[in-house]
This record gives sequence, structure tokens and C-alpha cells, in this order.
Amino acid sequence: MVLSLNENNIIDNLEYDKYITASEIASKVFVSTKTIYRLVKKINNYYTNKYDQPFIFSETGKGLLLNKYYKNFKESDSTKISDEIYNIVLKILFEFPKLYSKYDINQMSKNDAEFRINEVKKILLNNGIELVEKDEWFHLKTKESQIRNAIKSVLSDISMNESLEKLHLNVSANDKYFIDKQLKYIENKIETDITYPYSVNIFIHIYMLIYRYRRGVVLLIDNQEPLDIDEQRLIRDNPKLYQIAHDVMKNIKSFVNFDIHDIETYFLFQYLCSFNNDNAKFNESFKRLATEITREYLNKYYGIIDEEEKGFFDSLYNHILPMLYRIRVGLDVGNIMLKEIKEEYPNTFHKIHEITFFINENLIPNSFIKDIGDNDIAYIVLYFEKFNLLKKRRINSIVVCSTGVGTSELIKVKLEKRFDEIKVISTASERNIENALKKIRLKIDVIFSTIEIRKDILDKDIRFIKISPLLTDRDVEKIEKLMEEIEIGRDLCFGSS
Repeated sequence: MVLSLNENNIIDNLEYDKYITASEIASKVFVSTKTIYRLVKKINNYYTNKYDQPFIFSETGKGLLLNKYYKNFKESDSTKISDEIYNIVLKILFEFPKLYSKYDINQMSKNDAEFRINEVKKILLNNGIELVEKDEWFHLKTKESQIRNAIKSVLSDISMNESLEKLHLNVSANDKYFIDKQLKYIENKIETDITYPYSVNIFIHIYMLIYRYRRGVVLLIDNQEPLDIDEQRLIRDNPKLYQIAHDVMKNIKSFVNFDIHDIETYFLFQYLCSFNNDNAKFNESFKRLATEITREYLNKYYGIIDEEEKGFFDSLYNHILPMLYRIRVGLDVGNIMLKEIKEEYPNTFHKIHEITFFINENLIPNSFIKDIGDNDIAYIVLYFEKFNLLKKRRINSIVVCSTGVGTSELIKVKLEKRFDEIKVISTASERNIENALKKIRLKIDVIFSTIEIRKDILDKDIRFIKISPLLTDRDVEKIEKLMEEIEIGRDLCFGSS
């Protein structure tokens, strides 16, 4: 069985001699306990069907425990087949334009060579590369840019370290130290941490350069088209990022002791522009398109952009803007969480997928090399799920007192300081409470008031709680109890949807 990232993480955090609770594992793997149990069930179904033994024991009140039956277990199944196929594909790609014979393939594979060759052809074809067979020899019908994209695509399908091990070209300690040092240099210069998947992509890009230039197998240079007007403008608009890319290329040149073409600086510069950081600057047409697409996602998902969504709009926009640049120039970032996101949030993924289809058809320019694909859809899903969780926990309220502004504003400050979940949308006096409720577009969960309020004013779904202007300990207890009731009610609604 080829385990997913989360499935591997669950197993890695379990033990053979000690039960560990699902909630403890969930906090380490950063998924819900519901997901933990679902993935454990999936793992156990496979191993029980194949070996009549569950891989993980689950006992109510105790937690999860690894089955000692599998402690020294070596599974010889499709995982090995997958490893060999990846090994062959990456070998061929990295060594391009080297010719390979059937003998070479046989040496790389201990299993049926013909089967492996057909599998390799499928993977290469999915990346727009044809493996051409003539007599006993194979060669790739492709160009340098496709080779690079294919390497990154294959490596992004599996974790970086495993990929390089499968290639039997383990990154030496010296190379890894050098590449990590370049990443740290970039982070220091842009004053931002480079997170997954961008850190992996930059690591792979630099490693690929080092590997291929050392072997003199880079063929893009002579027929590389010059930078177009938009590309030149991007460099002019981002001198800081271009200089960082130039500095890193200068370091790589010294490290490998080979001349590296100037165009490589631009290729690395593209990666520095492709993720959310305050340094990247894009032209106005890109910004307008990012605004339009962000608005389309929110309007179609929520129906309307209200006060609650304004902060989320900015957050999503800052992701969409560099994403548009990536798909315009054809940069793949990969997403090892894609399968888990689809399984964990099927409804949200389906809804965002439908919205994205409309955006690809109607808003993405024909000049863009790619559309918004599943990898980016999955990242967008995480933004919506995170915001949905915040919305679920937030309690919207109004503060009312007899006179209005002064006292109610003081209570507002005290409430929001004491309770993170409480958001005071408005303050009002006794005489204008009805008008305040009519003007507010958000759903109000509770009214905090220092005075009694007529029942005919209150909506049946709005809770009412009378408090002191001083917000006493007794008031705090009443509010905590009310919040718990609201949370339980929401959980019941959420569970039934």
C-alpha cells in the first residue's frame, strides 16, 4: 500500500507499546479526530483484507496502538513497483539528452522491463514528453523547458527527500548545506519565511541546476527566446528580488565551478515572485484581475461580501495575486496534501472547483500557459475552511445601554478583551436599538445590555443577556455559559449538514 502523507504521519506518531489518543495524534498531524479515525479505518481495511490483521488497534477510552505483527514487516507490493518506475523516470529526465538502451532499463529494474517501460512512457506523456524507441535505444522527444517541468512535477508528487533517495542520487551533505544556505539567504533578504510548497520548489530548482550543470546536460541556452516586454517590466518593477536571484546564481556558479547562463537568474526570479511575500510587485492589470477573481470566489461561495468577509478578502487576494503569475508563466508548485484535502473537505472542494471552472472559462486570459488547477484549488479550499472555522466560532453581538456611546463603548472594549470569540458589531442606546438591528447585515447572536429590552424587539434567534457596566465575575460566568450553549447548538447544526 502506498500511504499518503497524513497516513504516514499518523503511523509515525503511534507506538507499539503505548496507546495514544486520536485527539493527541490529530493535534500533531493538524487534522481533525474525525479524519484520524477515517484514515485509520482506511489503513486497517487494506491490511485486514490482505493479511487478516489490522495495522492499528483502536480501543475506546484508551486510543490507538500499532499492531506488533507488523513491527518487522516488509511489504513487497506496488510500493516497490512505484519506486522503480519513479527511479527510471527521474534517471532518464536528469540525464537528458543521454540515450538509454533496453539493457540500461533492465539494469535499473529488477522486474519486467517491458511493463516498466510502458509505465514510464505514461508518466512522461502526462508531462508532454515522448519516449521514442528505435531499435534497442530510447531517447526523449522534448525540449529543455519540458524536461525541467517534468522533473519538478515528478518530484512534487512524492516528498523531496524520498524522491532523491529513489533516484539513488542522495543529496550530499555538502550540496544540502549549500542549498539550505541559499534558502536562508533568500529568507533573510525578503524578511519572510519560505514555507511549503515554495521551499521545496526552490530547493528542487537549485538542486536540478547543480546536478545538470555539473554533467553538462543543459540544452536550453542556444534556442532560448529572449525575455518579452512583460518579463522585462517585471524585472524593472522588482529590482530587489531580481538582485537576490542574481546573487544566488553567482553563488551557484562558484559552487559548481561552471558558467551558468544569465537566463537562469530570471528562472529563479520567477520562483521568488510566485509566492505570497510583500516584496513582489505586479502591474495594475494583474492586480485588477486578482481583485476580480477574489471577488468571484467570495460572491459565488457566500452569495455576498459583507463586513465579516472583508478581512478574508484581503487574505485570499494576497494568495491569488502570485498564483496568477505562476499559472501565467506555467510554474507548477505541487501539493502533496491534495488527496487529503479532497477527502477531508469534499463539499468545499466541489464548490470551489465549480467556481474555478467558471473563472478559468471566463476570466483567465488565453495568454496564460495554465488554468487554475486542482493543486491551487486545494490551497484555496484551505483558505475557505480556515475562515469558515473562524466564522463558526465567532459570536456576533450588540452592546446596549440606557444612554448609548460612552458606557457601551467601554463594555465593548472589556468584552472583546476578555473573550476572543466575541465580536461587538455595534453599540446602541435603548431608543435606537431597533434601527441598529435593521441596519446590520450580519446575523447577530447575542445582545449584551445593561437594561431590560422589550421582547417584541428581539428576534427569536437572538440571545439576550443582562450585564453590569463593570462586567463582574458573575457576568463573566453567565457569558461563558451562554457561549458554550451557542457552540453546542452550532456543532449540532454543523454535524447535520
